[in-house]
Amino acid sequence: MAADFSYHPSLAVSEEYTDNVFESQDNKRADYITRAVPGLALQYKSALWEWDGSYAFDYRYYARRSRNDDTTHNLAVKGLIKVIDEFFLLNLNESYKRVSLDITQDYTKDSLFFNQSDQNIFIASPYFVWRIDPKLSLKTGYRFANTWYREPVAENRTDNGAFAEATYELSRNASLNMGYTFIRQNAETFDYDKHDVYGGGRYEFGKHSFIFGQVGNTWIRYSLGNRVENLFWNAGITKEFETGTATVVTGVKYSEDPLRNITRERFYSASFDYPFDRGHVVFSANYSEFDGTDGAFLDTTKYTVGITGRYELLTDFTGTLAFTADNFVRSYMSNSPRKFYVNAGLSYLIAPDLTGGLNYVFVDYYSPTVITDNRQVNRVILDFRKTF
Repeated sequence: MAADFSYHPSLAVSEEYTDNVFESQDNKRADYITRAVPGLALQYKSALWEWDGSYAFDYRYYARRSRNDDTTHNLAVKGLIKVIDEFFLLNLNESYKRVSLDITQDYTKDSLFFNQSDQNIFIASPYFVWRIDPKLSLKTGYRFANTWYREPVAENRTDNGAFAEATYELSRNASLNMGYTFIRQNAETFDYDKHDVYGGGRYEFGKHSFIFGQVGNTWIRYSLGNRVENLFWNAGITKEFETGTATVVTGVKYSEDPLRNITRERFYSASFDYPFDRGHVVFSANYSEFDGTDGAFLDTTKYTVGITGRYELLTDFTGTLAFTADNFVRSYMSNSPRKFYVNAGLSYLIAPDLTGGLNYVFVDYYSPTVITDNRQVNRVILDFRKTF
């Protein structure tokens, strides 16, 4: 069988003006930032190998020398090796990107570097697929993960673990699943063992309409001796109406935190996607509670409302507008800051595979108790992107 192979080089260039490159309250400094981002996307598929990857080298030049020239990489590679077809397989994944150091908010939308770090994650996972009968399958395997951060304030870590997950198809529209995972993490500060047991299901009751749920329990034992035991869940419903699609999701999840081992998040979110002839509008709301599981007192509550719209002004000429309002309640420091984020943009298809864009970003932070949290940022970005 012949292999399928494709590749697509690309190039993006942009010029950005920011009036507050360091996101400072008093010592605001403006600069012009020139970016050149050559990239390459590859896909390869054969009987025994499947690869899907992309890479971009991101170079930033600061004209007024507020910072030295900055470079970073954006790499995403997924590989599947079929050692024994449909029975013994190996997943290989590598990701390199710049991420926010604060798990409660994404600073990569506000700035090119503020409160961020380059992150590299490599994952190797050999596993077996056991076809017990046509409706029941079992997946068992091992997972190795190595996480590295450029910034020394973030914790590098290595995970070794095992997993087992069973899936049973009740019908064409309904399925059940249950599983167990174990993770042994070695980090720079301290280590932990983590066990998860869970079960759930999914049911599709219409076109683009489904309900799902999963509940489990986690046990964490830290090397310092403290133990954590808690429920976690993930449940939601998506329903398509004549006027749009509504989604409601709730859950408790334990996420890797760059500045500490694990942060627990309890969240509730809802959204409504309203399409119309030449675009669509999405309304969203979210409530989240964050706290540490390693004894760290985080205790942050976050409220978010937002609206995002896209409209085709003319053929090949599109406008976008996004507004988000966040309110944080940080009881550990008696601080309740809020944040407004606005992104307005225009995009024009100049020629096949060549796009030009103009974006304006406004970020406003306000805190009634921590004066240094009060700041504003204005950014204007002109960019051109070509795929070959």
